[in-house]
Amino acid sequence: MVTTREQEQDSAHAQTDVRVAVNVNLDAVLGTLHRDVQRITNLVAVGLQSPVVLDGESLAIRSEPIGFRFGNSSLWSSRDEARADYEDWVFGNGFRDVIESVGGFLEEVRQVVAIWSLGDRQAAGEQLTGKALHEEMTDAPKRFHRLGFPDKLNTLRNSFDVHVDPNLDDQVLSVNAARNCLVHRRGIVSERDLNGDGLLVVRWRRLAMFLQNEDGEYPVVFGDPLEKAASVVVQTQDASKKFRLGERVVFTSTEFAEICWSMFLYSFAWGEALNNFGLQRGYISVPVVNIE
Repeated sequence: MVTTREQEQDSAHAQTDVRVAVNVNLDAVLGTLHRDVQRITNLVAVGLQSPVVLDGESLAIRSEPIGFRFGNSSLWSSRDEARADYEDWVFGNGFRDVIESVGGFLEEVRQVVAIWSLGDRQAAGEQLTGKALHEEMTDAPKRFHRLGFPDKLNTLRNSFDVHVDPNLDDQVLSVNAARNCLVHRRGIVSERDLNGDGLLVVRWRRLAMFLQNEDGEYPVVFGDPLEKAASVVVQTQDASKKFRLGERVVFTSTEFAEICWSMFLYSFAWGEALNNFGLQRGYISVPVVNIE
C-alpha cells in the first residue's frame, strides 16, 4: 500500500488527537469546606469550654525527663487576664483556619473553571498540547496556591470571569483582615489593619429570628409571654463589628459561630457561580451543585 506524505501526516495527527473525559464532582468541592468549617467551629467550642487553671506549675508544659520554662516572670497578672488572652488565641486560630479552608476551597473552584476553560479553548479550535495541560493543571495551581486571599479572588475574576456578589467578597475579606490582626499582631489593631474610615470593620451575614404580628416585627425574647398571635420569621441579616486603632479585636462565641455560618453562605454563592459557569458553556445541562 502506497501512501502520500500528507496521508502519513494525517494518520499521525489522528493517533495523537486524544480527548480526555474529566468527571467533576462539584458537590464534593463544597462538602470539603463544610466539613472543615464544622470541625473548626467544634474545636473553638472545645477551647472556649476548657478551663484555664493558674496554680503553680500548671503553666509549665509537662515533658519527661526534662521540663522547660522560658523566663521567670508570669505573662498575666490574674486568671481573668490569662483567660482573656487564651480566648483571643483560640479565636485567632479559628479565624486562621477558617480563612485557610476558604482559600483551599477557592483553589478547588479554580481547578474546576480551569478544566472547563480548557474545553472552551478546544471548542474554539485550539489544538491543546501536553504543555498547555501541564500549565493549567500543574504550574498554574501552584502559583495560585501561593497567592494571598485577596489575590485569589482577583485571579478568579480576571482570568476566568467567575465571581460572586462583591458584598460577600467584601465580608470574607474583612474576616481575613481580622484574621491577620489576630494572628500577626496579637489582636491589636494597627495601621495595616484599617479598612474603612480609620477603623477595622469586620462584616458578616447572620441568621436573625423575629416575631411578626399585625403590628410588625420585633425581636424574639425567650420566656416572654405573647400578647398577640405571631409568626416566627427567620431571615439573613448583615452584621458588623468595628475596632479602633490600638484596640484589641475581640469576638464573642456567638459572633464567631455566625461568621462561620457566613462562610457556609459564601460557599453556596460559589456553588451557584459554578452552576452558572457550567450551564452557560454547555458542560452541564442541569445544576449539579446542591445550593438549597
